[in-house]
Formats: sequence, structure tokens, C-alpha cells
Amino acid sequence: MLKFKQLILPAYIAIFIVNACAGKTNLQLMLNNLMKSQDIKKAYVSGILLTVQDSSKNISTLASGTISHELNAQILPVDGIFQAGSITKTFIGVLSVKLATKGYFGYKGLNSTVGDILGNQPSTISWNSKWNGVKLRQLLNMTSGIPDFTDNDPDLINQQYNQNPYHFFTVKNLLHPAASNELLYIPGHGYNYSNTNYVIMEIIISKVTGHSLQQQLIQHIFTPLHLNHTYYVENIPEDAITKVDQKSLLISGYYVGDDISASFKTKYLYKGVNVKPYSLSSFGAGCQIISNTSDM
Repeated sequence: MLKFKQLILPAYIAIFIVNACAGKTNLQLMLNNLMKSQDIKKAYVSGILLTVQDSSKNISTLASGTISHELNAQILPVDGIFQAGSITKTFIGVLSVKLATKGYFGYKGLNSTVGDILGNQPSTISWNSKWNGVKLRQLLNMTSGIPDFTDNDPDLINQQYNQNPYHFFTVKNLLHPAASNELLYIPGHGYNYSNTNYVIMEIIISKVTGHSLQQQLIQHIFTPLHLNHTYYVENIPEDAITKVDQKSLLISGYYVGDDISASFKTKYLYKGVNVKPYSLSSFGAGCQIISNTSDM
């Protein structure tokens, strides 16, 4: 995720999938008591969703709190939709394995290199020729050595986002800050968490299938698994929700950092601001799914 955005908290805390020995009543009481705690209040969390799977594999969802901190905000619905963040990477990983088994990446599958799929492109302001030798497997498991596009100083993406969080960031916009940096190590001989890897996988998946990453996720994962509250967001979250009756289910999230510097603080980014309407495009392909806890 982007550096400052690590402190953006949605109205829920987390997803829990557990083998519950306690009954629903006890779990609901636990959530209600948690919502009253000082830690929750300090974190500016307005509500919590809890999805439970019992020993018979029956799944149910409980909720406590409200969908936002606005006055007269509605009670948090059990099917509330939240920004799933880097859980998106799991979906792209599964999709990539499925495409590999169908031969989309050639006979080498996930051992194909970026250059095998896209051609050995020369270095430009938004591409580093050293990326050509990286295997798809290394992109997916974070062993490529390619730096995150937020690792440069100053952080161009964050600065641009702060000035206009509704701006749509293209793939080239995101790759540009990383392209001028050297590989952190020989691919396959280290580990570093990098959102850049998944931006490159978005290009590759679109190239081999002839369709967008969004379309491929819908076709191969969302639809067959009946994930009816799950969407891939290309820009503004609410715009991605195609079922009109679900738009009101989108949960608010808030920036809660105390240490925001003067260079990052703008009229769009300050402590307590609701970031729900802002674009997700600056996160890159690996962080752009919204969903609910039942689908997850």
C-alpha cells in the first residue's frame, strides 16, 4: 500500500473467519463491547463486521456500529462493502495460476519472463529493461527485486494523490517512479514487498487474454464463485458498484495519522477526512478490489 495510506482505517477493523464455539449472541455481545472500547474510539473506527464459519461450515455475518461517522449514519449493514486492499493480490495470484494452466503464458507458464510475454522492451521513463528478465512467478511472490513505486524520494505518487485524490493514475503513471531505480537484488535472490509487480502483472494479463484485468477477474473468479458484492475498482469505488441497490453499502474510511507532514497535508488529506469517494487507482492493480466479509 502507499506509505501514508497505511493509516487510513475503514469503518470495519478486519475479517475474521473462525470455527466458532460461542453462539451468535455471545459473539454479538463481544462486538458491541469492542465498539465501546477506548482503542476503537482512538482508531476512529465506526463499525465492525465479523463473518463466522461454524463447525458445520455454516457461514453468518454479524455487525456492530454504523457505516460512517456522519450524524444519523445508518447502522452498519452485515453486507457492507469495504476496500479490501492488498487482499486483491491473492485474487490476481489465483487468476494467474488459472491462466497458466490454460496455457496463456506459453509452455513455461509462470516461469516465463516478462520479456517472453511483452518483448524485451528498452528502458524508458516508465520502463526498466532489467524488468524483462524477471519471471512471472517472481512478480507474484515478491522476489522480483523490482522496487515499489512509492520507494522513491520524494514520493511522486503520494504527492500527486494529495493534490487531487480523484485523479485517475494510469499504469505508466505508476511505473514511472520505479523505472529509474535499480533492481534491489538479482531476481529470485531476495524478498521485497512491491506493488509495482502487480501493475506489471496487470499489463501481462491484459496482453495475453486481450481483455482487462477487471474482465478476467469477473469471468474467472467473481462470477463462478458467486461473489455478488465483489468489484474491481479502476478509479472511484462507488462508480465500480454496478448493482445500484448496493451503492449505499459502501463503508466509509478515514485518514487517522497524527504525523502527517506539512508537505503531504492538503484540503483533501488531513486527520479525520473521509476517503471513501477518492480514487483507488493510485494504489495500483494489487489493491483495487472492494468486497464484503462474506464474499472474502
